[in-house]
Amino acid sequence: MITTISAALGVHVAATRYDYQLIEFSRTAELLRQLNSRATTPGLSQDELEQLAVKAEEVISVENRGWMAKLAEDPTDHTAR
Repeated sequence: MITTISAALGVHVAATRYDYQLIEFSRTAELLRQLNSRATTPGLSQDELEQLAVKAEEVISVENRGWMAKLAEDPTDHTAR
């Protein structure tokens, strides 16, 4: 019985983590799609393209910081696999 309860809790934690990642990845992907759409607009200047590249780097940086924060708060050992 304890094994079954432990397994159920483990599955619940994994599903919660998956839902969180799905939301975050979807948000990041949508922001990058929007930036890509703007970048493919004809007639953009070099400065405008560079600004879009900086914004894309910021979006990715925010995602990376989110990962780092999530890993820092997660008590499971991420090195063992």
